[in-house]
Amino acid sequence: MVSKTKGLTVIWEEESMKPNLQKSDIRLNDESASHALSVASRREDNRAFTLIELLVVIAIIAVLAAMLLPVLSMAKNRAQMAIDLNHVHQILLAAHLYANDNDDYLPRAGYYQPTVPNWCFSNPWNVVPSSGGNRATYESYYSQQVKSFKGLSTAGAPLPRSQACQLSPYLKNEKVLRCPADVPNTLMYYRRVYITSYVWSTVIYGCNLAPWDSGYGTFKSLKLGQISPSGIMMWENDETMASPTDAGYWVDVAAFPTPTEGISSRHGKGATVGRFSGVAERIPRADWWRMASVPAAGGPNDCWCNPLLPNGHYVGAP
Repeated sequence: MVSKTKGLTVIWEEESMKPNLQKSDIRLNDESASHALSVASRREDNRAFTLIELLVVIAIIAVLAAMLLPVLSMAKNRAQMAIDLNHVHQILLAAHLYANDNDDYLPRAGYYQPTVPNWCFSNPWNVVPSSGGNRATYESYYSQQVKSFKGLSTAGAPLPRSQACQLSPYLKNEKVLRCPADVPNTLMYYRRVYITSYVWSTVIYGCNLAPWDSGYGTFKSLKLGQISPSGIMMWENDETMASPTDAGYWVDVAAFPTPTEGISSRHGKGATVGRFSGVAERIPRADWWRMASVPAAGGPNDCWCNPLLPNGHYVGAP
């Protein structure tokens, strides 16, 4: 038997096999399909987030972020301290190599010696501005300070060995002179020394003030073997000791280990120091302040370790 519909021909072998479909059956099936689609649609609508649910999720994310940010900040600070310690270690190693090549004499610390080379500069007076305070001065003088560190003149020509930065043969990259957390900002612009975060102790001169009284460049450093190995040779200078009217203790690359000259607080309760033994370490800032505050009658200690005087201080110290 043959059944024909529009565009379709179906051949039935037996009459009994032909489905008996009524219009009512088709209508019922259409209604069932419609109902099924409606149910599916409602289920899809039920799977969407409500406004309250979204707000709860956002609040949870905010709480987690607030918990993680301090941890990430601490991790960043620890990474910077690790780099800082490595930089100080490299500087100390260079100083020991210099001493080994120069009859055990240490490089000059750079305290009020503007025309002779020291551990950081070739000729400090040529590359340190008379005053700081703005970004333009920083950008102009920073490049000159890099040249001076590398043993070059302001024109970029190599200087004679006797006039060049004393550590330039041992340190090839100026980046080791600065803590990674010491970045250009308003406080740095007020400084006059931009290239380094560190200062060397005047113990290297025996805490001698005579050159300031009798003329520049008239004194030599002590020998490395003269000074207690545990003595603090260098530290990270106090970044806050600068203002719009005063470069503070950022006018050269040496300092007395006194409370007035300070030590950096950028790493929290600890600070990076380097000892004459060549060890770079982090010590509590409170320990540094305690030793630096000791009067002459209470010395010597790791800050005040001048080998020329029994109290480790300087002539005329209170």
